[in-house]
Amino acid sequence: MGKESSPTGQVVFLRHTKEHYAPAAQALRERVLARVLPGTGWRVTVVDNALPGDFHGRTPEGWALLGGDNSLKEFSGWEKALAVLDAGQSWQPAIPVLLVNDTFHRNYDTGYLDNLPHEPVADWLAEGSLVGHVDLYPREIELFGLPMRHWIRTSFVLATWGTLSRLLPFAPPGDLAALFGPGADSFFAPGGPLGERYKQYLAAFLLGSESEYACRWHTSVDLGDEGLAFLRVKAMTILCEHWLAARARHLGIALRDVSGRLAERERCIGRMAGAAECGCPEPRPNGARA
Repeated sequence: MGKESSPTGQVVFLRHTKEHYAPAAQALRERVLARVLPGTGWRVTVVDNALPGDFHGRTPEGWALLGGDNSLKEFSGWEKALAVLDAGQSWQPAIPVLLVNDTFHRNYDTGYLDNLPHEPVADWLAEGSLVGHVDLYPREIELFGLPMRHWIRTSFVLATWGTLSRLLPFAPPGDLAALFGPGADSFFAPGGPLGERYKQYLAAFLLGSESEYACRWHTSVDLGDEGLAFLRVKAMTILCEHWLAARARHLGIALRDVSGRLAERERCIGRMAGAAECGCPEPRPNGARA
């Protein structure tokens, strides 16, 4: 009787040029694939959004390398690759699929990677959840008619193909460029499908505006025309990240946190809302930039 083959998972690894690729690939092999879902063999496809969309090749590791689509950064790149790979291989609903980009091991708190082996990841996948690092806002917001407070940090998203395919396409509906105004003081256009609290939180994160939400992006950007154009694109990718979580909630798909520290973050973020109500200085979570 032949030896039973190991189950195979799929990894879609997004990069933009090779600048950060080598350490990210090493972290993927050593900190994730070697430690999560023991007994699973992983097939890795690298998508490079800086390469022409029809490019096909191989990485030095022997992984498949595809040209991507940078129109919505990682989300458009992942979506293109998923369409190509699913059409070519007819993935089964139960296979695990990991979406990562080349920041998953280096931006913000990356301790969640060390905690991965200690969480019931296989059980979470079997129940149809999205698995990763869960973040949250002080209060619920609304985007495109759906409420949301918690979201998965989309530098690392693990789910079965059956779950992930329910959340395609990744882009929110409509013309995202039409959501924005002309300047820093009017970063968002009035009205529209984004709730006012949500606009305030996004402006605080990206522009440093006053808000009860005290977390700030790690990148400082000049607020001239070029910088504002860059920030609008960044805001669009955040909208995609939050739209994924809002749709998951709408569909009854749970978000499961692998960091082991979600309760701590909920207490800290909850104090932001309390501080705003009483006029106290807002607490800043570890890693938040003033």
